[in-house]
Amino acid sequence: SESDIISIDAEIPSKFLAPNVWEIVDIFAPYGFGNEPLIFLMHDVPIAQIQIVGKGKPGHVKMLIEAGGYRWPALFWNAADQIGKNFEQGDQISLIFQLSRSYYQQVETLQLNILELERK
Repeated sequence: SESDIISIDAEIPSKFLAPNVWEIVDIFAPYGFGNEPLIFLMHDVPIAQIQIVGKGKPGHVKMLIEAGGYRWPALFWNAADQIGKNFEQGDQISLIFQLSRSYYQQVETLQLNILELERK
């Protein structure tokens, strides 16, 4: 349906995903229509770690993905049912995501919030 279509702002080759990506993203602040975060597409990204987290159902999928020489924390909210056992460490995926900053004990880390993913 129309409402399921995700409008992608930019594709990032995985080798270019580096911590300074925020400097580029911030140039476009305050972002799109209604100030939504920018939505990115990235192909051929290996999963370094994957686990299901969260107390509720269906649970969230927490991953580390490798891109640009870094390991990036990635979260796919409420997607445990959807992902289930279909994905595992070492799989190459394509993903649609938004970047977010998370703060833990005053340390800022970049995190990918996954909107959609598929195995290559």
